[in-house]
Amino acid sequence: MKKSDFRTAISLLVFACTLGILLGGYQLYTKYGMVNPVEKQLKARPTIAGVEMSKKDGQYQITLQLHEVENLQSEYLAIQEILDKNLKPGGYELIIRDPDNYALQEAYLYLQPAIYEAAATNRYVWLDETVSRYALDAGINYRLYVDDRYIYLQLAEGGNSLYRVIQVKSGQNIT
Repeated sequence: MKKSDFRTAISLLVFACTLGILLGGYQLYTKYGMVNPVEKQLKARPTIAGVEMSKKDGQYQITLQLHEVENLQSEYLAIQEILDKNLKPGGYELIIRDPDNYALQEAYLYLQPAIYEAAATNRYVWLDETVSRYALDAGINYRLYVDDRYIYLQLAEGGNSLYRVIQVKSGQNIT
């Protein structure tokens, strides 16, 4: 083996070891410096039954299973605050897993056009009246909250609840 071939082999070996150490360090930092603390903080909230975190296309996907929530708006904002402190704002997608309840799924599908119309036109009182009439006829309970960014909808039947957070068109003034 020539002296130059030996140097090339040593350089490649050092490069491979350095790359392995850097990638391993990044994986450890991600797991123990970001993912585990976020999961721990979320699981400490009494309304959260389960947390799953994964990374897809450079963005974290946080899937939550919620216990019964009294006020979806305040809970969602508290969860968002935890995520914004620990992850890059906008660097995650928050997903709330639904129960397997046919009646609640059907109720949401029926109400969905009205919800998105209200989000586009800022007609939230009309939306509340529409949801109220439907909920009364269907025998389900509901709560509706609105702020400048989201519409928060809770539908409940028996021990099951369905939660939806719908983004309001940005750049609109709510009057």
